[in-house]
Amino acid sequence: MRSGFVKSAPWLLLAIFCFAVAAIHVADAAREAGAILFSWHKLLDDQLLNVVLLAAVGFWAISRVLASWRDKAAPSDSPLASVRTRINKLDDDLVALLARRQKLIQTAASIKWTNDIPARVPERVEEVLRRVAQRAKAENLDVALSQSLWCDIIEWSIAYEERLMSGPPASDPLNNDPGAGVTGVKP
Repeated sequence: MRSGFVKSAPWLLLAIFCFAVAAIHVADAAREAGAILFSWHKLLDDQLLNVVLLAAVGFWAISRVLASWRDKAAPSDSPLASVRTRINKLDDDLVALLARRQKLIQTAASIKWTNDIPARVPERVEEVLRRVAQRAKAENLDVALSQSLWCDIIEWSIAYEERLMSGPPASDPLNNDPGAGVTGVKP
């Protein structure tokens, strides 16, 4: 609720301001006409347009506040909440898979360094992208999305391998320290 309040606070302030100014206009009209003989006719003649416009803006601002509160996260028992929970689980699984992939990149960097193979092997990049496109089609995943994601993953992986292959010697190239290098004395 706090983020909703912060988001809607400007609209709420605008509504309060408009209603306050409208009230001031009504009070001025009452004072001018004499408190006892308050004349709605005088208000209609002099300031009705101002009051109506200010009230309209105030009600519009209130509608914005209500709309922002209505757009909040779905209640925990709603179908949307259930879908979001399942998406969160998939995100957790994706993070775990990417962590496993990163460890394999560390192993590949060690093997490449030992065998004088560069981090970037264009044929392998093409092979991976082709294979991923085929899997995307088979799984009914947007191929453009899969290609975009894997291009980023591949470029990050190559840069990571290059960092590992040029970094300080690692006592264990398969360790859990993603910043450790694989360089050292080759056998």
